[in-house]
Amino acid sequence: MSDREKIIKGLECCLANDHKKCPYKSTDEGINKVTPCTTYLMEDTLAVVKAQKPRVMTLEEIDNALKMPIWKETKRAHKDLYNGWVLAYDIQTGAGITGTRLGMSEPSGRVAWYKLDDYGKTWRCWTARPTDEQREAARWE
Repeated sequence: MSDREKIIKGLECCLANDHKKCPYKSTDEGINKVTPCTTYLMEDTLAVVKAQKPRVMTLEEIDNALKMPIWKETKRAHKDLYNGWVLAYDIQTGAGITGTRLGMSEPSGRVAWYKLDDYGKTWRCWTARPTDEQREAARWE
């Protein structure tokens, strides 16, 4: 199991309050010391996030990151100027939808649907929060 997979499994177990299946289940029983699995999970998560260099994601990577937080950037000319963390949760087509769209939930609870055909033109996603310099250096289509 990769570090990323282990972190995801640990987060899923924490959210489900199912600590028996947690890959971070503590076995550290020093002198009256029991370290909760969340401590190890947070240490690994922090290390992975610090090591991750922000870069623009491919659509395939976004598809594989459904239900994971990603950083969304919108081009200034676009009507939606929200830039920040989102939860990409569904890709839909048909049922009255023109083209294929990606549904993303913002922290405010607002759900926005973005045309996949516009990816890289009016909106894009990053693996981590980019600096202003990184955003300016990454060219739009």
